[in-house]
Amino acid sequence: MANDIMKKKELYLKMMADSMDDRVSKMAFTQDDLNELYDSGEEEIYICGEDLHIPLKERVVFYLGVHQPTIVIDSDELVDFEELGISIEDCLFDEEYSKLIFAAEEESDSEADEDDSGIDMEQVASFYESMKEFFSDYKEELLEIEMPEDFEDYFEIDELDSDDYNSGEYDYETKAKAKLACKASITEMISEVRYQLVSAAREYVSHTTDYYSELRHGFDEFVSDLSEAYDSCLESECDEDVEKYLLGKKKEFFSVVLPQMDYSGVSGDDIEKIITKDINKRLVVRTLLQECDYDNDDEYYCFEIGTACDTINSEVESFVSELEENLPEQIYTAYKSIFIQALGLLESRFDEMFSR
Repeated sequence: MANDIMKKKELYLKMMADSMDDRVSKMAFTQDDLNELYDSGEEEIYICGEDLHIPLKERVVFYLGVHQPTIVIDSDELVDFEELGISIEDCLFDEEYSKLIFAAEEESDSEADEDDSGIDMEQVASFYESMKEFFSDYKEELLEIEMPEDFEDYFEIDELDSDDYNSGEYDYETKAKAKLACKASITEMISEVRYQLVSAAREYVSHTTDYYSELRHGFDEFVSDLSEAYDSCLESECDEDVEKYLLGKKKEFFSVVLPQMDYSGVSGDDIEKIITKDINKRLVVRTLLQECDYDNDDEYYCFEIGTACDTINSEVESFVSELEENLPEQIYTAYKSIFIQALGLLESRFDEMFSR
């Protein structure tokens, strides 16, 4: 289980590296990550994991959420983050702390509440908490979605045949020229397997658009169900005055356009960068040249590339196995994060509406 978590973290870090630059070293996926960054004196921390506990000591720290994660504030009363020097952006608070915020806002608006023709704000608060459960339940559904199938059929990489790249003829006047020709053959082999890997990955990324459509349909259904749940909670929990008040809130909430889904980050270009980087690390021309043999006859040379070809095929086979094991979930998780972020924006809008 621990190895699986580390693999997911490493793959996610690869996808984020190009856009995050040096900020990758400041990303916290687990509580241990957060504690280590905090203890090292880091003043800017990117929250990537869920339900991480934020230290409440007096020190300047800026926490920035990636895809609006939920953070935990271990306090029975509201925290003056500004006084402590803590800044928090693009994060959602845990349920218990959110209740404290809602209760404080409700109390501060008590005078205004008295002008609402005797509306029972306890009923409003109860209605709000009931609706919040629908957001929580749907977020759990998103987090539990798994990749419905692997993609072995997409990664059928042709094995290289050394005879297609080898030179058994004594065509070269010097050993140096034979080495140059050998280097060109190795470079060609690497280019061929890289092309096959990238092509297969791009085809798979294109295939994932079907799953994106499935998630989009599920999100639209959630919004529709949310509207029906709103009406159902009104009928079962609220008296006539509160119902009229909350119907006005409903019109305000559902009149706003839904959050836009930006899924451009899940692209073949991202995967190509990852594959190219890994292949360049695994298949180094200079190292492969050391596995080649050279022979001469009457002062003419040839080269033998069979061992280097076997090494390339072995490395590619290992790499494909890792891709088949990890890449589907990596891409699908990236799609899920898009919808979790959209859900977070929708929930924030709902919270803001009831905080006024």
